[in-house]
Amino acid sequence: LGKGSAVRIGFSMAEGDIVTIQDADLELDPRDYYKLMEPIVSGEADVVYGSRFLDQDGGSHRRGMLMFYLANRALTGFANLLFQGNLTDIETCYKLFRREVLPKLKLRASRFEIEPELTAQVLKNGYRIVELPISYKPRTHAEGKKIAWVDGFIAVYTLAKQRFGHDDDRDRQAHADGCLRRVDVERRQRKARQTRLDRRKQLHAIAV
Repeated sequence: LGKGSAVRIGFSMAEGDIVTIQDADLELDPRDYYKLMEPIVSGEADVVYGSRFLDQDGGSHRRGMLMFYLANRALTGFANLLFQGNLTDIETCYKLFRREVLPKLKLRASRFEIEPELTAQVLKNGYRIVELPISYKPRTHAEGKKIAWVDGFIAVYTLAKQRFGHDDDRDRQAHADGCLRRVDVERRQRKARQTRLDRRKQLHAIAV
């Protein structure tokens, strides 16, 4: 069971007014929950991201290994370009949502691609996002960090698919509309055949 699957299951069972995600490695500090909830409680935001790269004064700086920092910044820039966002850290675990937002998200991811999928759908739906700086104690692979370089390519593919791919709901609706049109055409054809048959019967009765 990957992270994406676990998140989707958790979202489906969530009952609170505000829902978030917590990785078990505790790179992020749960004590940050309180300040992250404030923009939602005050009505300023629908979604809050805890950015690992924001400073308290609003600037940004590198934290963690250079490779992961550069990959995160590149992915965030790509997401901002595709969806007209203004984010600094789309891969952050700390994403807080008003629970009413969750049913609008059509999530399919099963692994780490859940992060770009969430960001793409939040931005596409026009939800208000606020970013706030959070505490961050990055781990290394030696300490058990599991994400790998291949996940970066999957994240790029996920963002591109969200931006340029087909909308499953639209496809299903188009298929349903097509079926209804075919049923309507067949109904009218049957009615026309029955009308012609009735006329022939009437003409035959008159002739007799």
